[in-house]
Amino acid sequence: MRKANQLMDGGIVAIGNGPTALFEVCDLVRKGKARPALIIGVPVGFVGAAESKKELITLPVPFITNQGGKG
Repeated sequence: MRKANQLMDGGIVAIGNGPTALFEVCDLVRKGKARPALIIGVPVGFVGAAESKKELITLPVPFITNQGGKG
């Protein structure tokens, strides 16, 4: 995600697996290093999936997600 941060500007970022990736995108947006037009965040799993989605919904960026650990 860090290497692709400039490619995210004005684009759509879709994360269907790996809450760690969604956490990193959220961090990049908060730091002003990435400015996507939309983030689709539906990672799956028991560790970090729900928490990463909760972080996503706090960002000032349009997003699509669901609740819980299911993708």
